Amino acid sequence: MTTDAQYNKVFFYLFYFVIVAVGIGFLAGGIYEAQHASVLYKEGLLAKGRVQKVEDQGNADADWTTYEVAFVATDHKSYTIQNHYSVRDKVKLYKVGQMVPVIYLPSDPQDGRIDNRRERDWVAGGCFLGALFVLLFGAIFYYFFHRPYLISQQAF
Repeated sequence: MTTDAQYNKVFFYLFYFVIVAVGIGFLAGGIYEAQHASVLYKEGLLAKGRVQKVEDQGNADADWTTYEVAFVATDHKSYTIQNHYSVRDKVKLYKVGQMVPVIYLPSDPQDGRIDNRRERDWVAGGCFLGALFVLLFGAIFYYFFHRPYLISQQAF
């Protein structure tokens, strides 16, 4: 086996290892977020919260807005949580002083979040789509680039 062939073999193994690792990472993140959201929305309690602070973060390509929300839990203590949302269209979801629904677990009120569909479905769904995209990319790469390379190596 030549040095180039050995180099190519190592490159392909490393490439597929990275593709599978990233795909599994996305998949694990999606499973974790789906499980966490499931528990939160099954066992969580609703409270009214008030937006205390709205802060823009990011750059011209990908802006984020952080919403700091204060709410009172069933233990009569006040908690402050933060939610981060992408706002590419520069539209603010909430304004300072606005009342918002907050869902939280009584065992961990600090992990509460603003109750809306963005965090309920989109985070886990985005992770699952990311995993699908990465693994599909690896399969397409194998089919169109690595498989012809292997066939050409067998011809000699």
